[in-house]
Amino acid sequence: MGMWKMLRYLNLGSERWLWRSIEVTDETTYKVIWAGKEELLSSKQRQTARTDLLIVFMKLRDEDGMLCPAEQYKQAFYERGKLNCETNKLQNREREKLYLSNREKFHTNADKRYWRAIAKL
Repeated sequence: MGMWKMLRYLNLGSERWLWRSIEVTDETTYKVIWAGKEELLSSKQRQTARTDLLIVFMKLRDEDGMLCPAEQYKQAFYERGKLNCETNKLQNREREKLYLSNREKFHTNADKRYWRAIAKL
């Protein structure tokens, strides 16, 4: 086992420093995102908004209510998924109906064949 794997497993040395750095970065990033969301919500009430990259990315709709291209793609993707799911459900129902009707025919014919075979004995 490599030395770095042992350090990571035991949470020692540079691995410990790395994980602490990742935690601090995550905490800071989430604080900035939440602050941006709160500012975006409050600026809608005040009609003034600071424009930075975070705010621009968080605004998914423009003033006309139109979706940005990424949001349009995501919405179309989910709609296609729903449509595929419904189509699969319908196809499976049809297959199940066919299976049940074939099973009934098989058992009806098997029963007739059984009694014919008994009669021949």
